[in-house]
Amino acid sequence: MRLLLDSSLILLFATAATLSAEEWELRGRVIDEAGKPVTGAGIDFFWRANGTQKRPDGSPLDLTKEEDLRTVWGHEGRMEPYEGTIVSSDGTFILRGASRRHAVMAMDAARHRGGIVAVPKGQEREPITIRLAPLVKIRGRFEIDSSGKQPDFTVVRVMVPEDPARPLDNFWIAQCGSLDARFEISLPPGRYVLELLGAPGVGDVADHTITPYPEIVVTGAASEQDLGLFRLAKPPPTLRHEQMAKADADGSWGDYTKHYGQQLPNWHVTDAHGLKKEAQLKDFRGKWLLVYFWGLSCPHCLGTDLPKLAKFYEEHRARRDKFEIISFCTEADQQLRSITDLDQALIPIVEHVWNGKPLSLPTLLDPSFTTMKRYGLRAYGTLLLIDPAGNLVEGDEQTLLKHLAQ
Repeated sequence: MRLLLDSSLILLFATAATLSAEEWELRGRVIDEAGKPVTGAGIDFFWRANGTQKRPDGSPLDLTKEEDLRTVWGHEGRMEPYEGTIVSSDGTFILRGASRRHAVMAMDAARHRGGIVAVPKGQEREPITIRLAPLVKIRGRFEIDSSGKQPDFTVVRVMVPEDPARPLDNFWIAQCGSLDARFEISLPPGRYVLELLGAPGVGDVADHTITPYPEIVVTGAASEQDLGLFRLAKPPPTLRHEQMAKADADGSWGDYTKHYGQQLPNWHVTDAHGLKKEAQLKDFRGKWLLVYFWGLSCPHCLGTDLPKLAKFYEEHRARRDKFEIISFCTEADQQLRSITDLDQALIPIVEHVWNGKPLSLPTLLDPSFTTMKRYGLRAYGTLLLIDPAGNLVEGDEQTLLKHLAQ
């Protein structure tokens, strides 16, 4: 679901994204072309093409030192699993991974052969077999627009093709960073999507990219495949980032925690479901109110928080005279102009994540980010609790539950 990928401005970290606390266990075996077990192969859901992030003695590198920083982002082409495991002597493995990663790559110890398997939905408990084939080293280089200038720092993230049955999955399989505007990554033959990013420096926000993400086919016809020169361009700012930058400059965005004990300003709404579009906070006086802010580019919101709140809502329906829960969707650049647009965008989520059941919570839509700015909300996944007097208080649904029990 490419809408879930916010490619406009992405913070570049020295490591892969932190794994979710929700994990699963994958079992299987690794074999060679002849079907024989491969001993000592590495296997992981995500690989670095810059070697390890540790010194030979196992101690971590100091990213505040230029020498260590260059080590972390040097060695382009040296494939190492981010965490992963090593295949046992009989070719079998047990691998734990984040709940939204289901594509796994294995490489032999020499990094000459590799293979990728995407685990189909519903077959997570079935053992898999990864058959290795000769790897192909893909390489390329960067410049900014057609200026001939190189970005100070670049990152290439390789994604396997999306699985429509897993609209919230993370499909990255490998990454190569560079301080020299180039990349080298070894991959098995197959189809891939490249996310290409350039930034002023390590840890800075990526301000140049290519959209849409280019697709490549690694044929295996040769051991190396030169993809040539990629020209990165600065994408137009999204409404969200444009507003946040302006508000940060004049100090008008604020911090929602400063409203504790106070009444919040009116929200801004363009459409609604389960409520009148004209409804405001004052209309819920006398009840406890939970308001959850989310967007389509927040997998955790869609996969975890909203289902949890919907379950709470249904389990305590007998007490709804005492409380209300509102899901508040806000999305960049006014891509969603109506609840009908939102329902259309949520079709794959309803089908594959919410077990065919549309969201039961009343929903408000604000594609302008006006409400987030008024309240001082900087991130999706923020839950606000408002007491019966209309004041913002600290807490969540568990806090609400305690008040309902009184």
